[in-house]
Amino acid sequence: MNENKLDLLDINDLIKESPFAFYIPSYQRGYRWTEIQVTDLLDDIYEFINRKDRKIDEFYCLQPVVVKPKDESWEVIDGQQRLTTIFLLLKYFNNRLAEDFRKALYTIHYETREGSAEYLDSLKPEKSKTNVDYYHIYQAFTTIKNWFSQKQNIANDFEGALLNSTKIIWYEVNEDVDSIDIFTRLNIGKIPLTNAELIKALFLFRDNFKGSDQTRQLRQIEIAGEWDRIEAALRNKEFWGFLSDGNDSYDNRVEFIFDLMSGKTKEDKDFTFRYFHKRFNEIKDVEVAWKEVKDYFLAFQEWYNDRKIFHLVGFLITVGEKVSTLKSESVGKTKTVFKDFLKNKIKNYTNFQVYELSYSENSDKVHIKNILLLFNIVSIINNAASNYRFQFGRFKVENWDIEHIHSVKSRMPEREEHRRDWMNEVMLFTKSEELKARIKRWIETEKKNRIEEFETIYDDVLKAYSEEEITEEINDIRNLTLLDAGTNRGYKNAIYPIKRNKIIQKDQNGTFIPLCTKNVFLKYYNDSVEQMTLWGKADRKSYLQAILTVLESYLPDQTLNYN
Repeated sequence: MNENKLDLLDINDLIKESPFAFYIPSYQRGYRWTEIQVTDLLDDIYEFINRKDRKIDEFYCLQPVVVKPKDESWEVIDGQQRLTTIFLLLKYFNNRLAEDFRKALYTIHYETREGSAEYLDSLKPEKSKTNVDYYHIYQAFTTIKNWFSQKQNIANDFEGALLNSTKIIWYEVNEDVDSIDIFTRLNIGKIPLTNAELIKALFLFRDNFKGSDQTRQLRQIEIAGEWDRIEAALRNKEFWGFLSDGNDSYDNRVEFIFDLMSGKTKEDKDFTFRYFHKRFNEIKDVEVAWKEVKDYFLAFQEWYNDRKIFHLVGFLITVGEKVSTLKSESVGKTKTVFKDFLKNKIKNYTNFQVYELSYSENSDKVHIKNILLLFNIVSIINNAASNYRFQFGRFKVENWDIEHIHSVKSRMPEREEHRRDWMNEVMLFTKSEELKARIKRWIETEKKNRIEEFETIYDDVLKAYSEEEITEEINDIRNLTLLDAGTNRGYKNAIYPIKRNKIIQKDQNGTFIPLCTKNVFLKYYNDSVEQMTLWGKADRKSYLQAILTVLESYLPDQTLNYN
């Protein structure tokens, strides 16, 4: 059975011994690279040549060329623009030599242009005006000549790098596939071959397996099935939310595992594929290579299935630690040792005095958010009888952030419609007939300048739902919790009983509410629940004490406790 093949070829591989012959079918448009695209390619290779940190075996990699055997040549399904431009580069280098020393180059024949191979060989300027394909080809060749004319004494180094240190990803599909279907997928649909697809072709290449045809085919099916199971596991929302930063940019999520394994740190589209191609060449054993992938993935599954590791790792990933770093640190450690490592790692994010943190200081906000997040997570860990898990995925994508529990005067509604909504909500909750009457008059009176009157009512409402004037405490952690962006925008100006009511409604409707946020509005941290309409001094004191108690083993000694 014929199958797809994948390899990395030097440009020199296309012309040494028996030069390749390429055929561009009629369903493709002709050559259309502009001066910008040609110059970009030349600049990229030139930058690669001059990199001071370039290793001896490092190479510049071009995007995939997808081909299919056709008689004695190769039908180019994708990559004709690159192949034609490389041909023009080789042609430029050949023209610098005496005819006897010129290399035999690969040929390119366009189905819709009879004589195209001959034109590429001659590149006569007068013939460039006979059709649009020849025009663009000649313009590209002129761009190449002009580019080299502006560089001094680099042609020889450039040619050497092009032939021996520039590779193309060679993707050979079997003769039975429909070329137009593949072309449509890669070009019309704008769906390029992903690293995952290229790597999958490496793993499933028939020649990688030993034994009879039946044995090889069976092992191919087994690996393909294991691949699909890994992908399916990564499609689980909770698992993906735990491991990832919340983005969904991967068409194939197994590529996330490959990126971690390769150490990809830069925007280099084919970095991961090149890593695995090199790895295959080093170990020359598909079973060993596939076991490495499975073991890497299974380590994440083991983390996910261990409730404490899940929460500790989840916290660290959420605050910005690299998954690959944590994975490297886990190697050779028992679960107990790894948990201790994670706990010590977390202490790097909590090494401060909680009482000194203030929402009014921008530099403190990230610390406050981390403390509140960790408070939720450790509270869950400590409840060993519960199967509840923190929903990291929703926390990331729903943009949870810090919010004041008791409303802040400085965050008064600014727009008229928001003030009206605020007044209507207060009307439903206040028991003061005097306040109700003032609010009703404000709502019913259409005055242009009503801001001062609103401010007076706003201040009086806040006072009515406060035991005392809150000053210093308004921006410290005693008055802060985590809320999702939607609730934050909608209720950040609301008085405590309104916020409480909305949080309870959202929780009943299945909205994700972090445990400790829910506890705040249920008055869980205060033994006395006589007053459910305000966030008072006793509530704030009990809340702080709960934070310090739960996080005691993660915090340095706290030199001050609130009274």
